[in-house]
Amino acid sequence: MSELTAKCGQPTSRESKTEDVKARNSNNGLMVKVGETTVETWIYDRGANPAMVVTIVDGRIKSITRQQ
Repeated sequence: MSELTAKCGQPTSRESKTEDVKARNSNNGLMVKVGETTVETWIYDRGANPAMVVTIVDGRIKSITRQQ
């Protein structure tokens, strides 16, 4: 994330949330929580162009898309 900030600057807005990671229990087939993951969404407003949305999962860039 520091490299992203160094190259693109601070985002216009930032959102962070924690989500449960679940896996199927081999004994009974039910889904159980096995951990947590942090998902951050950074938005870069580019003026007249569509904003860029960067999705970061556990500190690694997962996707970069244009906002609709």
